[in-house]
Amino acid sequence: MLMRLTATLLLLQGCRAYSPAAGAVTVRRAADFARVAAPRAAVSSEEKTGAAAKIVAPVAVRREGKLYETREAPKFAGGVKVGARRVVVITGASSGLGLSATIALLAAAQKKNYFVVAAVRDPERMEKVALENGISRNDYVALKLELASLQSVKDFVANLKLFLPARPISHLICNAAVYLPTDPEPAWTDDGYEMSLGVNHLGHFLLVQLLLPELKRARNARCCIVGSVTGNSNTIAGSLVKPVAELGQLEVALLNIRP
Repeated sequence: MLMRLTATLLLLQGCRAYSPAAGAVTVRRAADFARVAAPRAAVSSEEKTGAAAKIVAPVAVRREGKLYETREAPKFAGGVKVGARRVVVITGASSGLGLSATIALLAAAQKKNYFVVAAVRDPERMEKVALENGISRNDYVALKLELASLQSVKDFVANLKLFLPARPISHLICNAAVYLPTDPEPAWTDDGYEMSLGVNHLGHFLLVQLLLPELKRARNARCCIVGSVTGNSNTIAGSLVKPVAELGQLEVALLNIRP
C-alpha cells in the first residue's frame, strides 16, 4: 500500500514510477490518478459529515523560503577521475552511518576499487568531513542533493550523468533521512509533503527510479535502503535505545560483495 501511495504521489508530480508486477519503468499521466489528493489537503469542519464531503485546497504552515533554491554548477571529467573503479552513490554520506559506510568502502578500495559519489545537502561540509577522516579527494566527489525537493533530486541525477556520462552506477545506498520526534509542529518539503514522508520516502523513491537505468547497466548492481534510525549512532534512537547501534561486520560484508 505504501509503495502504491508513493508511486501515485510522484506520478502526480510528473515523475516516473516503477511497477514491481511488470518489472519495468512505466510512465502514467497524472489524469489517470485524478481521484487521489496530493500533497497535503484539509477538510473543513462543515464538510467532515455527509456524503458531500470534499477535499479542499492544501493548507500548510511553511517556513519562509525554500530549502532548495538553485541547481549546483555541474562538475565534469568524472570519467578521468574515476577510471575503472565501481561507482557507489551514498545519500547522507557526511555523517552517521553514511559516513561510516563511505570510510569502510574506501578502506577496502585497494581490493575492490570503489569510487564514492557523496550525495549530500552541503558539499562543502562533506569535503571538510572527508579531510578530517583522511578520505582522499581522488576517491570521492560531493554532489548536492536536497531530498526535501523533488527538483533537487532531478538536478542531482542530471549532474551525476554530466560528471559520469558513460559510466553505470554499481551500488546505490539510500541512507539519508530526517528524524524529528520532538518537533511540536510538522515541517513540510518544498513540494508540500510532510518532511519525513518527503525526505525518507518520496525523495529516495524518485532517486531510485531515475538511477534505475544506470543500475541495470552495471553487473551485480545493488540498491540498499536503510530502514531505521536505530541503525544510526548519531540519532537519539540509535545511541540511547538498547542495543546501541554499531556497524558490526560491515567491513566484512562490503568485502564480500562480488564485483
